[in-house]
Amino acid sequence: EWFSNMLDQLALVCDFIEPSEVENINSSLVWMKRNRTQIVLTFDDGFKCQKKLVDECLNPRNLKALFFVPTEFIGLTGEDAFEFTKFNFYPDSEPRKLPNGGYDAMTWNDLHSLVSDGHIIGGHTATHPILSKISEPKLLSEIIDSADLLENKLNTEVCHFAYPFGSLDTVNVAAFEIAKQRFKWGYSN
Repeated sequence: EWFSNMLDQLALVCDFIEPSEVENINSSLVWMKRNRTQIVLTFDDGFKCQKKLVDECLNPRNLKALFFVPTEFIGLTGEDAFEFTKFNFYPDSEPRKLPNGGYDAMTWNDLHSLVSDGHIIGGHTATHPILSKISEPKLLSEIIDSADLLENKLNTEVCHFAYPFGSLDTVNVAAFEIAKQRFKWGYSN
């Protein structure tokens, strides 16, 4: 309910841009000519609850979003999902336990459904590591191989990438260069 209300309030003063529209922008001048603030909806990490938001909030409003999903999280449930989340998404803190599968991940079927509904799936590595702390061979696997897996399993182009954590201290030049070779679009904080 809160998310639906937020979308409705934002729609009064902003325009939602479909991820495919971002892909077709040739110049920042296009953005500046618009009279209203532009919003691209993005979701990180591939939690199952995001699929519920799509079904209950985005699809009824015909809003499309980008979903950045670490491939090794896909399909995890229960304690496995919690442990992956704790270790990979919140490595420096202790997330609280959530009831009823609160940390469950989307499945491959959920991701296929998102693609069928017109949403876009982006790369977000395999395990959501701090990229500045891993070797170049591991960077290739995390960034390139995981995106190739998404592309092959979902039969869709994966040309967007969100850097895990996305801050300057978690991304290095090697990670940036590898991502730049594979993706058309990169996202960070």
